[in-house]
Amino acid sequence: MYLYEERRETLAANGTAADPYGRCRRFDTPRAGRSRRARLAVSWACTIIAGEGARTSTARMPVKIQVTPEKCTGCRLCRQICTIEKFGETNPRRARLRVEALFPAPGRYVPHVCDQCGACADACPNEAIVRGDDGVYVVVDELCTACGSCYDACPEEVLMEGAEGVPYKCDFCWACTEVCNTGALVRVE
Repeated sequence: MYLYEERRETLAANGTAADPYGRCRRFDTPRAGRSRRARLAVSWACTIIAGEGARTSTARMPVKIQVTPEKCTGCRLCRQICTIEKFGETNPRRARLRVEALFPAPGRYVPHVCDQCGACADACPNEAIVRGDDGVYVVVDELCTACGSCYDACPEEVLMEGAEGVPYKCDFCWACTEVCNTGALVRVE
C-alpha cells in the first residue's frame, strides 16, 4: 500500500476531509523502495496538504521555536517541508527559514527562524505587519507597499521577498520542528 493511501484512510477514519485541496500527489514508488527520509517527506506532504492536525484548524498558544545550532546537520529537510507546507512544491529557495553554513568550519550549520521579536512590525511605516491573537506576526498584503524597511529591520534575516516585493515570513506552522530528526529545531511552549 502506498503511503498516501494510508494517510487518506487515516483522515477518513478521523472524520477529516481527505485531501480537500486535491493536491496530495500520487507517489509511484512503493513504501519499501523509499528511504526513511523520503517516506517521512511524502507523509508530511500528504498530511500538510490535506490539512490534518491542529496547525490550521485551532487557535495556537504563544510558543517559540528553539534553535540549537550544535545539533543541526545541514540536511535542510526543514526548508523542503516548509515549501511543501506553504507552496505545495519543493523549492527550498522559497522557504520561510534559512540554514547558514559556517565556513571554513566543515559541518557547522545554523538554522535561522523568525523569533517573533516584532522588529519588522516596528519598522513598517504602513503597519502592514500585525501581531495576531496567537502572538504570531503576519504580513497584511493589502497594506504593504513593498518599501523594504522590514527586510533591513529583521535581525534573523528571515523575511522573504514574495510576489511584487511583498514580504512573507514564518507563521509558526511547526512543520520544520516536527520533521527535524536531530532536535535542532524544537517547539517550545
